[in-house]
Amino acid sequence: MSADELDLFPQDERTGRRPGETVELSGMWALGHRPKAVEARLLWFTRGRGIEDIVVVASQAVPSPAEAGEQVFKFTLPEGPYSCSGRLVSIKWAVELVADAEAARWEFTLGPDGREIALGSGGGR
Repeated sequence: MSADELDLFPQDERTGRRPGETVELSGMWALGHRPKAVEARLLWFTRGRGIEDIVVVASQAVPSPAEAGEQVFKFTLPEGPYSCSGRLVSIKWAVELVADAEAARWEFTLGPDGREIALGSGGGR
């Protein structure tokens, strides 16, 4: 094998999700070595101007991972924060599969109706 392979496949292709739903993904890896650790992480992060913040909400480790393998991961989505986009910053959600220094990411939207909230450029509500 010439390159490490790491991937996530959602059981349900929908990228719009609601709080309280369960997200189920298959994680697969094929590495040229036995990794020290393999884990899936449910997280949200900011994107935009300034420093990117990342908050890991939950994680699930693979016990004694082999050089290659596959595992199903399930996460119950929290109440928030909701996915949103504004002029300066956005909040995004993802599940990452991490094996040592390698990572694969599947992004999705979390909102009350499964859609991202657009932040207005004006003042208050």
